[in-house]
Amino acid sequence: MKKSFQTISLNRGWEFTLLTAPDHISPGRRCDGFPLQAMRAIVPDSTDIDEILSTRHKSEWFQAEVPGVIQYDLIREGILTNPFSSVQAAQDAWWVSESDWLYRLGFSLSPGDGLSTGFSRAQITFFGIDTFSDIWFNRIYVGSTENAYRTYTFELPRNLIKSDDNEIIVRVKAHDRMIRDKIPEASRMDLSGPSTGLLGKSLIRRYQRSFFTNSSLLNLGTGVLGIGLNNDVALDLFTEAKISDFSVRTLELSEQKAVISICTEIDGIDDPEEGMITAAIAVFDPDGTLLTNYESRTYLRKHMMTNVNISIPDPKVWWPSGFGKQNLYSVEVELRKSGNVISKKKILYGLKRIELVTERDNGKPCFFLKVNGRNIHCRGYNLIPVDYLKVHGSREEYQKLFTIIRESGANMLRFWGGGAVENDYVYEFCDRLGILVWQDFFLHSNVYPDYDAEFIQNFSLEAEELVSKVRNHASLALLCGGNEQYEGWEEWGWKESMDRFYGESLVTAVLPEIVRKHCHDIPYIVNSPHGLPRAQSPVTGDMHNWGNFYNSTKDPQFVTETCWSIESYSRPETLKEVMGLDVDTYDTPGWYRHWNEITGLPKITRFPYSSYFDVTSLRGYLRSLNIEQAYADYHALSNFRLHSPSNKGILYWSLNKGGPLFQFGCVDYLGYPLMSYYVIKRLFAGIVVQPYRDLEDIRIVGSNETPHDVLGTLLVRHFQIDGTIVNQWEKQLILKSGGISTMLNLENCYREVSDRHSEVIHAEFISGNTVLSEDALLFAPFAEVVAPTKRPLTVRVKRRNETSWEIILSATSVVKMVEMECDRKVLFTENYCILVPGREKVIRVEALDAIPPSRLSVHAVDSTFSQTILL
Repeated sequence: MKKSFQTISLNRGWEFTLLTAPDHISPGRRCDGFPLQAMRAIVPDSTDIDEILSTRHKSEWFQAEVPGVIQYDLIREGILTNPFSSVQAAQDAWWVSESDWLYRLGFSLSPGDGLSTGFSRAQITFFGIDTFSDIWFNRIYVGSTENAYRTYTFELPRNLIKSDDNEIIVRVKAHDRMIRDKIPEASRMDLSGPSTGLLGKSLIRRYQRSFFTNSSLLNLGTGVLGIGLNNDVALDLFTEAKISDFSVRTLELSEQKAVISICTEIDGIDDPEEGMITAAIAVFDPDGTLLTNYESRTYLRKHMMTNVNISIPDPKVWWPSGFGKQNLYSVEVELRKSGNVISKKKILYGLKRIELVTERDNGKPCFFLKVNGRNIHCRGYNLIPVDYLKVHGSREEYQKLFTIIRESGANMLRFWGGGAVENDYVYEFCDRLGILVWQDFFLHSNVYPDYDAEFIQNFSLEAEELVSKVRNHASLALLCGGNEQYEGWEEWGWKESMDRFYGESLVTAVLPEIVRKHCHDIPYIVNSPHGLPRAQSPVTGDMHNWGNFYNSTKDPQFVTETCWSIESYSRPETLKEVMGLDVDTYDTPGWYRHWNEITGLPKITRFPYSSYFDVTSLRGYLRSLNIEQAYADYHALSNFRLHSPSNKGILYWSLNKGGPLFQFGCVDYLGYPLMSYYVIKRLFAGIVVQPYRDLEDIRIVGSNETPHDVLGTLLVRHFQIDGTIVNQWEKQLILKSGGISTMLNLENCYREVSDRHSEVIHAEFISGNTVLSEDALLFAPFAEVVAPTKRPLTVRVKRRNETSWEIILSATSVVKMVEMECDRKVLFTENYCILVPGREKVIRVEALDAIPPSRLSVHAVDSTFSQTILL
C-alpha cells in the first residue's frame, strides 16, 4: 500500500528585512544597522506584494532563524543590543515590535516531496506567527493572521506549486499599528498607554505575561514583545482529501468493558467522479496488540465526518503518576483510495474517568479531583513558556524539563492563562509521565473587549482550537476560563473605573458553550482563583496564595499559585550566558550600585525565614536570596501538605523562571534546578514527615499520599550540633493513605533544649532499609545555627555509567545544609539538605546535558567543609 501524501518542513533558509519602522526613533535607540531612510519609509498596507516590494527601501536581507523572533536575529547581526542585558537595552528594543518586517523563503521541491507521484491539493500551515501578518506564495496573496495562539492553514492553488523557485513572503506587522482603530473604544475599560502594557494585553492575542503591567517576567521594569515566525512552517501535498480533525471520547468505562467514540473529520472536495474512499480505524492496546479493525467506504465530499463506537474488553485505565500505570491505547485512522494511503493520523489515548468534587456528603465545600474513582492529591507547578521572546522551546529542552518535573514527584502541571499554547509533544510528555494537566484559556489578570464581535469571534476560534488540541490527551484533567479576572474585579479596584466587568461573558458564556460542544466530559471552572464569596476564599474553590507570612495557614481547599513575594534570580552561570553579566566582577564594595544601574532591582535586606544575608559580593547575595526563598517555600508548602486537612492540591508558582531575573521559580531560566526545587521535591514526595514545636511539646506529623498504607519505623533523635545524641525515640506504626496523621507526641521535649543555637530534632520514617522521608526542626533561625568545631563531612564518589554517579555522604557532626554544585546541568536525587551522624546518605547524580559534567563541588553551608571532585 503506497502513501500519497507528504508534509515538508519549511523551517530552513528564511531571510528577513526591515520594511518600515516607527515614525520617530528617540536618540540612543539602537537601530543604526539600518539606513535612516528605511526608518521613514511608508509602505502601504496592501495585498499587492509587488507594490510593497517596490515601495520599501532596499535595505539588506539578513538570515532569519525559524522558529524564532526578529529580536534574536538582530542580536546575531549586531544590530540590536541584547534586551536581556539591562534596563536600558530592554527599553531600546521597543522599536522592533513596533516595526513591520518582511520574511522570505525560496525553495525547490524534489521528486521525493510528492511531485513524482502527483498531488491534487496543497496547503501551507503556520503553527505560530507573533502576531499580525500577511502571507504570499509565489507572489499570490493567500491570507493573513491576527492571533499568536492560533494555527493558520491556507489552501494553495494546485498550479501555484512549482518544482523550482518557489517563494514565500510574510509581512509581520507592528503590534501597535494593528490595534490603533480599537484604542478609542477601549477607553471604556479604563485602558490607555502603550501597546506593550495593559492596553495591548487586552487587545492583542499573544503571550499575555510578556506585556509590562507594573511588572513582567523580564523583571527589568519594562516589557519586550517578541515578533516573528515563532513556530514551525509546513507545506502539505496530498491527493483529494486529508484528515482535518480526529477525536476520541470515552462513552463507557468499567472493569469489564470500555466503549470509545472515534470521530474523524475529513477535508475533501465535492466531486463524485473521484470515486470512493475508505476510512480505516485500528485500535491497539498498550502492549501493541491489535484489538480491532474497522473500515467504512463513502463517496468523497468537501466536508465529511465519520463517527464510530468501538468496544474494548478488559480495559487498562490510565493513572496519574504514583497511582498506577500510564496505559495508552494507539488509535490510528487512515484514508485510502485505490490502494493508496492518502491521509493518516495517530493518537495515543488513555481511558480514564475524571470528576471534580466540590461538595462532600455532609454538604461541606471541597475542591479535589477523582480519577477512576480515586481521590487524587495534586502536586505540581505552573509552567511558564521557556523562552521570553520566542515563547516555544525545542523538544530537547522540554525533555530535560520533564525529567526535572518527573523526578520531583509532581503529578500536575498548570498551563496558566498568562502563558502560551504549547506544542503537541509537551502534552505527550504529560500523557506518558502521568502528569495531569490543568489547562487555562488565555485570559490573564485583565479585562477584555467582549463588546467587540470581532474580538469574540477571534477568541472563540482560538478557544476551539485549544480544546481540539488538548481533548484527546489522557493527561487533561480540567479546563479553566483564565487567570485572576475575578480577583482583579473583586480586589484590585477595577469596579471604581468601569461600568461593568469587561470580559466576564467570555468565561461565563462563550467558553462554557465551547467546552460543552467539544469536550463536555472534562470539568470546567470559570477562573482561577474562583472561591466564594470572594475569588481568593480559602473556604471554597481554588486560591492563589499571596503572602508567605499568613495565607499558608488558612487551610485552603486547593492552591493553584504559591506566591511568596520573596525574590531570587537565576544561577550566576545563567546570568552570564543570557545577560552577558559576569557575577564574579561584582565582588568589591559598591558592587550593588552597578548592579542596580543595569537591572533597576532593589537591594533586598530583610530575610525573615533564614536570616541568611551576605552582601559582600553579588555571588554571595544571589546565594542568600536562594536560601531565603527555599526557606519561605518550605514554610508555606509544608503548611499546605502537613497542616491543612482541607487541602487537596499544591501548584507551585512557578516551575521555571520566565526570564533570567524573574523573581519566582524553582528552576532557572536555562533549566537549572535551584535550592527551592529540592525543598519542593521533599514536600512533593508520596510520604512526608515533619517535626514541629507546639508550645513545650514536639510533634511529628506525617502525610501519605500514596495509594497504600505504609508500615514503617519512625526514628526521632535530639542532637547537639557536634553529633552528640541527647535523646532518641523509636516507634513502629502504619501511616495511613490519603491524609495527615500525628505520628508521635514528645511532651515537654522543648524544655530539654538548653542551647537553641546548637540543638536539632531530626525525624525519619524508615521502611526496611529505605528512608522514605526525613526532616529536621531547628530551634534558631537558619543563619544563627552554629557550625560544628570539627570537619564534619566525608565524601566518596562512585561512577554508575557515562552520565550518572553516586555521591556517598557521611557526617560526624550535624551539617545544617550540604550544597552540591556542578559545572554542567545535572539533577541530584537530593541536594541542599541536612546531614546527621549515624546514616550514610547516597545521592545519585544524573547529567541532563549531552556533555557530561567534569567538576562537582560539595560544601557545607557554614564553610566548615568544601571539596571539589572531578567526575
